[in-house]
Amino acid sequence: MFTEYKRTYISRKNIKIFTRKNLSAKKMVAYMEEGIRYRTFQDILKEICGRRELIDQLSLASGQSRETVRKRVYHWSKGIFSPKREEIFQICFALKLSLEQADQLLLSISEMGIHYRNPKELIYVYGLQHGMTWQEIGSLRDRLMEKYEKAEIMREKSVDPDFSKREESDFKNSEILTRHMEMDYHELVDNEESLEAFLISRVENLDMMRKTVYQDFIKMINLLQKGEKDARKLSVEELTDTYIEALPKKSDKNDFLMKVIKRNWPSKDKLYKMIEGSKSVNRKTMILLFLITEEFMGQELNVRNCILYEEEDLTPNEQLQIRIQSMNLYLDAYGMNRLDLGNPFDCMVLYALKASYEESMSDRFRELLNGL
Repeated sequence: MFTEYKRTYISRKNIKIFTRKNLSAKKMVAYMEEGIRYRTFQDILKEICGRRELIDQLSLASGQSRETVRKRVYHWSKGIFSPKREEIFQICFALKLSLEQADQLLLSISEMGIHYRNPKELIYVYGLQHGMTWQEIGSLRDRLMEKYEKAEIMREKSVDPDFSKREESDFKNSEILTRHMEMDYHELVDNEESLEAFLISRVENLDMMRKTVYQDFIKMINLLQKGEKDARKLSVEELTDTYIEALPKKSDKNDFLMKVIKRNWPSKDKLYKMIEGSKSVNRKTMILLFLITEEFMGQELNVRNCILYEEEDLTPNEQLQIRIQSMNLYLDAYGMNRLDLGNPFDCMVLYALKASYEESMSDRFRELLNGL
């Protein structure tokens, strides 16, 4: 098991680099390559079990041949490619992991632990808690998701389709509900009947959380597209070129860092799909928009109440702590994981948050990115 001590040790070690040193982008890149420790999927998997045990258990759980599974596990262990989210859950069931272990394994590969505002993952939580097999949870998932989707359709027919007409109080409730969803689940669910009742009763809440993320995403995109007063509205291509730079070319030296940073990076195609609603808005995109839109952050967002304002006479570390709190509250409101200092991308974000009053967080992040 990847213990709490090890996780805490890594986070504490990394935060010291930011609070004790005022590093240039060049020195920060050097620290990221050599001085900072990360929690990787491979490390956590090694702590949980050996490769042979994983192959045996995953083959048994999935019904696939041992040779097929062996090749997949080899590629994962060498970092050649990463398992998909559904495959990680399959690993969790095959190895009968605890919720804590499952959460850490998911975080190491997807920047999101167990997603308590996702009905399918709530079902997986139930299965892990009750020692179900992958086949058993698959059957329960299919049955409950069919009922959930029917309830979702019924709700859509009963609400105003114009999302912009929602009351502001709805979004404040969404912010609260996001933080309490996990707590409510563990308090109210203890069998399949209560799980089904919980999912159906939370259709509106889960839908509101998803739409709150989407609406704030669109608001920030629109603010960036408008630019300065009376300026021509930017296209998505121009917006991406102006504010979200293309990733540096892959290099052997930074191979691991670039793989992690590249994962879920909002390219032009992905942004188009997020805007049209065919792709979910991910955590990395919302963090980047937080950094880019800092000048008007909180003025028009549904979650503006979670943005903390800074005093001008703060020390750099006091200022950094307030910005970390704001970022974490912002992520809380969308049901997304807080900053994790065992994650390379989040370490880059922390470097950007330490910008002085004279520099922008987005410029500081961009300088670091270009240094890779």
